[in-house]
Amino acid sequence: MSASSLDLKSTRLDALLLPLASRDWEAALHSMRTQWAAVAGAFDGELLVLDLRGLPPQGAPVPWLRIKQALAELGLNAVGVLGLGQLAEAEQQGAQAAGLPARDEAGAARTSAALPGAVSTAVSTAVSAATPMPQEPPPSAAPETAAPLPRGPRCVVIDRPLRSGQQVYARDADLVVLGLVSHGAEVIADGSVHVYGALRGRAIAGAKGDLDARVYAQSLEAELLAVAGVFRTSEKPLPPEVAGKPAQVRLEGERLVFEPLKY
Repeated sequence: MSASSLDLKSTRLDALLLPLASRDWEAALHSMRTQWAAVAGAFDGELLVLDLRGLPPQGAPVPWLRIKQALAELGLNAVGVLGLGQLAEAEQQGAQAAGLPARDEAGAARTSAALPGAVSTAVSTAVSAATPMPQEPPPSAAPETAAPLPRGPRCVVIDRPLRSGQQVYARDADLVVLGLVSHGAEVIADGSVHVYGALRGRAIAGAKGDLDARVYAQSLEAELLAVAGVFRTSEKPLPPEVAGKPAQVRLEGERLVFEPLKY
């Protein structure tokens, strides 16, 4: 992994996972501050675990406090470390002193979302533009016998095509794209993903494990599809009944199901 491209992943700990595989800490800190600055408001206190299982054993010591502070400035709350036991004793003590305890590796990553080095202003603005659906009327306005109305999910709407290298993450929300998702672009949602155009890039629905999440596309041509951690890449061709056609992708047990959409 290059120092200019960092990955965030979701885990069973319900926290983001940040793998670090280089001891070039200045480059890593620079990437954190420049790569995610435009979307920092979308994190809003999100928990994060540092994954150092791929870190080289030799090199500059981990600057725990600097990393934790840089993440905090972006709204990310570092709460622990994976792979702490493989580090030198002094580094382990430094992590504990910084309030970053070892985490059980059972919380392995399930979904990956690579954040490009330059996120477009238009996309990052849309990420922070998620707004709740209108709330139901106060109880006094409804009949006493009526069941309470469920609150709808939040929704992020992108009203332009997404080019290669762009990414949108709808945290705790559905994601709607009113246009093309190009090869190399990535759309991620904790809820469902709706693409009213050709879906040629990567689509990840149910990023935090929502088994009912789905991917909908006007033209399904994706290079990667995932629902709640179950993946399928373009190495395995799409079924002919959905390839290049309106379709939905949902989870059934441990497999993805592809169904044409009929209007």
